[in-house]
Amino acid sequence: MRSLLFAALAGLAVAQSNSTISSTSVVSSTSRVSSTLSSSATVSSANSAITVALDGSGQYTAINAAVSAAQNSGIPTVTVLSGTYMEAVTVVGTATVTIVGATATAATDWSQNQVVISNPAVALTIGSNSAKGVTLRNLNFINSASTGPSVNAVVLSLRGNNIAFYGCSVVSPGATAISASYGLAFFANSRIEGSDKLFYNVPSMYVYKSTIVPLSSGASIVYSKGATVNNVFYNSTVVFDSGSIEQKPGSSNAGVFLAAPNGAGATVIYRNVAMGSLVSAAGIHPSAATVSSFYGEFATTGAGSYAKNAATRPTYDTLLTADQVSQYTVDKVFANAFYPYGSPSTSWVDSSVLLSVANSDTAQLAFASSSAIVASPTSSIAPSSTSNSTVSAGVSTSASSTASCAPSATLIVSKNPGACDYSNVTAAIAALPNDSKAYTIQIGAGVYNEQISITRKGKVTLIGATNNTRDYTQNQVTIQTSNGVLTSAGQDEITPVINAKKTNDNSGMALYNINFANVYPQTKNTAALAADFYGANLAAYGCSFTGFQDTLLANKGTQVFSNCYIEGSVDFIWGYSTAFFHQCMIVTNTPGSCIAAQARSTATTTGGYVFDRSVITYSSTYGSSFGLSYLGRPYSENSIAVYTNCFIDKHISAAGWSVWSTSAPQTSNVMFGEYANTGPGSWQASTQRASFATNLTASQAAQYELAAWIGDTTWLDQTAYNYVPSYSLTGPSTSASPSTNTTASAGSSTTSTINTHPDSGSVPPVGAIVVSVDGSHNATFTNVTAALTSLPKDATNQTIFLYPGSYNEQVPSINRPGAVRIIGYTTGNPGQSYKDNTVTITFSRGLSVSPLPAGHSDAETATVQTASSRISFYNIAMINTDNLDGAEASYVTLAASIYGNDIAFYGCSFDGWQDTLLTGATTGYQYYESCYIGGEYISFFPSLHVS
Repeated sequence: MRSLLFAALAGLAVAQSNSTISSTSVVSSTSRVSSTLSSSATVSSANSAITVALDGSGQYTAINAAVSAAQNSGIPTVTVLSGTYMEAVTVVGTATVTIVGATATAATDWSQNQVVISNPAVALTIGSNSAKGVTLRNLNFINSASTGPSVNAVVLSLRGNNIAFYGCSVVSPGATAISASYGLAFFANSRIEGSDKLFYNVPSMYVYKSTIVPLSSGASIVYSKGATVNNVFYNSTVVFDSGSIEQKPGSSNAGVFLAAPNGAGATVIYRNVAMGSLVSAAGIHPSAATVSSFYGEFATTGAGSYAKNAATRPTYDTLLTADQVSQYTVDKVFANAFYPYGSPSTSWVDSSVLLSVANSDTAQLAFASSSAIVASPTSSIAPSSTSNSTVSAGVSTSASSTASCAPSATLIVSKNPGACDYSNVTAAIAALPNDSKAYTIQIGAGVYNEQISITRKGKVTLIGATNNTRDYTQNQVTIQTSNGVLTSAGQDEITPVINAKKTNDNSGMALYNINFANVYPQTKNTAALAADFYGANLAAYGCSFTGFQDTLLANKGTQVFSNCYIEGSVDFIWGYSTAFFHQCMIVTNTPGSCIAAQARSTATTTGGYVFDRSVITYSSTYGSSFGLSYLGRPYSENSIAVYTNCFIDKHISAAGWSVWSTSAPQTSNVMFGEYANTGPGSWQASTQRASFATNLTASQAAQYELAAWIGDTTWLDQTAYNYVPSYSLTGPSTSASPSTNTTASAGSSTTSTINTHPDSGSVPPVGAIVVSVDGSHNATFTNVTAALTSLPKDATNQTIFLYPGSYNEQVPSINRPGAVRIIGYTTGNPGQSYKDNTVTITFSRGLSVSPLPAGHSDAETATVQTASSRISFYNIAMINTDNLDGAEASYVTLAASIYGNDIAFYGCSFDGWQDTLLTGATTGYQYYESCYIGGEYISFFPSLHVS
């Protein structure tokens, strides 16, 4: 079953969508099909077309039956006479077919169409990989479901080759009007309307002279991603050419984004498009800043265009040059589509329309040349439309394709490099000018076999492709080498994957979502570094560093690591610097190893390592020899290593710390400190810790907080630093049963009496934390994650109020002693109905469960998670957008994972595919009132009350 409506929704009548389709959509079935159809659609004989008419005057009264008959009989055209056809049309098979609707005018004008295909589910499905050659003319498609703007209401579900729409309209009352899987699609002279994410999934699409009508504030027109097919990563590309983005008459929505990445590999181009004032001044959704994607504009016009908002357009919205936009012609876009559909052939596109596209594009380039339109000096280089390729192990520091390209502020590294892209990171770094300016290198998904070195003046930022910017768990970029040397050779520093030596200035370096792996095998007394960091203000966010001995050399200067993964064996975090490790996974892969080996030359020398709120654990390859590893040992007499607020697992010895060696213990002046740690390896009352370890007091521990330890923090990316990771920070024993990791305050009652039903859905309650996507309404935060993170860890009641918009994030598990109330903006009575919800929390994450990978659970895919008690939600749509078309079997995509007691939802909706709603605790009480839940499978465990 695709949708499940609870009892309160039973008997809900199917209503006609409130669309802008002309009232002439329903006329007499005797109306004639316009004689202005192209020759390919003209009926010339009795055997060249099958006719469909509701009144029985044709061969068929249903479109599906007619299409099937046409394909089976080799008849190329199905002509549909006027009327409203209440069926879900499905086209499958290998035979080409053209479906033509009656129209009242000779011009290609969707508003004059006389055929409506309306269904409360998906109006049109082109549903198999073998489908080829489907052309649709003069048809209006409507999803007629009575649903709110935050709920997915797909109108067209497209999969297959050579799908073309001419003079059609697509109207959805909700989100994801067009869900496009692998294949090719072309739209011309059409209209697409929907609340949010009008183009979704992995489209390869060209949209010409068409009108785009987003209905919700904060909506994203395109929400797309690339994908790997047969070990090759392909971009998903959508081009809008010579169309418009308009506001529906009577609407007042604003802050609409041209696009947002649903994952790496999203490419969206707007050329010669008129953009209304509803378009956000930023153009592209801010999530594109840390996701490997590409967005460009060329000769756009109107209040929402690049030209009118150049000062506020971000660097990841590129003002394209004529050469760059010329990479996105119809044939080039289709040539580089997903396997096996990619082909430069456009013979299936109406020749007169192709000629119009060519003439228009020529005129655009001529106008640009005469107007001296140039690319912004801060814009990034456009990705190429050259063919996709497999991963190459070779590294070249130069390429003819980049020889004539001056680097912009953002350089692109891709496994599919174009004229001004780079095929490896080494080449991009080599191209950076020696001008002390800041530069960013965005790295596309793939494995890069190379060693990189960064020594230039000026800040360098490397950003890897990922589906989750909050931590390392979904990184799609790995830079690796296999290089080890005997420690006795004194050449450790020739082995690292990344060597950053910034001794010449304090400009710093930032790394985002990149895996650095030295894959040299475990060898006794052999160093194999993943990283060597030397310099001030170096930070890594959501990165991983893996190896065996001496994995991470925090050498000299100041470094911060947040939400990172660091794995190794002997002394795998070592050096002389001042380093702070925040919310990291510190993973020992060999029994008997020490984690930290820090050195200071004197007692007054700056330096030392602090591990804060991190998980100290062991790898799956560690074995069962627990209690034999150590938190650290002194690399000098003045070594400092401190663990605060960490979970310390059972692999750590009861002594906690080791001497350097029996002959040279080096423990006389060390500071090996511990404070407020938990877990079986932590310092407990019965623990016999090493005599040279210090059990810190609160005042002593305060010296090792971030600002106190490293000093100036203004150079940090505070947003990335404060992300709440997707993994538990309290250790595996508690993460397995989140509902047990909370305590209610004395005398607490249910949500209904402690955190009462709100009086208004449009005015924030007194004391509420206000959140708004664009920062308006004097909002404290622009995302839900930040608001939840700010809540005190106490028994007080807290309220978060969300203004309208789409919040694209995976919300961290809500887990605190006190009650939490989250209210989505609504003009109606709070919690009364989900249909008019204006707040969406959406994320794309799935997990194959055939079989379920070891160490993973369904819950990690959830858009929203709870883990404590007394939590209530009002008027919020929760969506997991991965695999919404169900294309991948045995693949869970949770909208919500609900653990805990006294959890209530009022007027909310949940949408996903498999296991949409996981009510995971075996005990506890949950309440759902006036809610919608859509999906293939829904998992229930505890006591539920549905109203």
